[in-house]
Amino acid sequence: MDWGNLPKRLSGCNIEPNVSHLHQYFLIDEKALNRVVGIAEIDPRDRVLEIGAGVGNITELLAQQAGTVITYEIDKRFNVFLNSLVKQYPNITVRLEDIKRAKWPRFDCLVANIPFNTLEPILPKLVQSKVRSIVLVVGNRFRQSVGESLFPDQITKLSVMMHAFFQIDECFVIEKSKFYPEPATDAIVVELIPTKPKTHFLQFCRNLFENQNKLVEHVLRLYESSCDKRHPQKSIVNLPIDIMNKRADHLSSSDFKNLFLCFV
Repeated sequence: MDWGNLPKRLSGCNIEPNVSHLHQYFLIDEKALNRVVGIAEIDPRDRVLEIGAGVGNITELLAQQAGTVITYEIDKRFNVFLNSLVKQYPNITVRLEDIKRAKWPRFDCLVANIPFNTLEPILPKLVQSKVRSIVLVVGNRFRQSVGESLFPDQITKLSVMMHAFFQIDECFVIEKSKFYPEPATDAIVVELIPTKPKTHFLQFCRNLFENQNKLVEHVLRLYESSCDKRHPQKSIVNLPIDIMNKRADHLSSSDFKNLFLCFV
């Protein structure tokens, strides 16, 4: 489908993209669309999850390659586009609900063009999913806040969780002119590949995220007992008592910065 005429098609349906609240920016460049989907290396047997179907520009390409596509869209105005796709591709299932509150289905890979502020609420479910690959089209803010490597000035709860569970590969940049409406900055396509933590700090943080309902002190004891005794780690028992007595799911970005300092 020629997505270059999307502005005209939206206008014909009396649809104005919701930029301020839902951050609706649609990728309309065919070459870029194909590159995004190609990164996922979809197999005909795959069940693919898509977040934010919108007008179905990515959905259509996914349906041409996957066995099943389950796509979530919160904005019912796009039914006119999605219903047409479902008639053409019976392997598409559209769920008109908020992915942040939905019960997630089983899937092999995920492809999504989502705003950065949607990433943190869904990340706990992402890390629990047995998934092969996650391909995201995100704003430039992702590079500034997460990036391929974890640096001290980038430590937030989100960035730590991302690096504790995934290898983050920046695949390519999409110029802002390739979207409608045109956003303020270029976008970046990243692939998240499940991996083991690369540092002791990230391993400890992964333990925290996997034991969210436990006190930090309890998770610390579990971590210390699992450490290789031949390579003892720097003790973090002098961690401020207010952090030790917090539940793991109550830790703030500032707490994670303090934890990081204990491992350097």
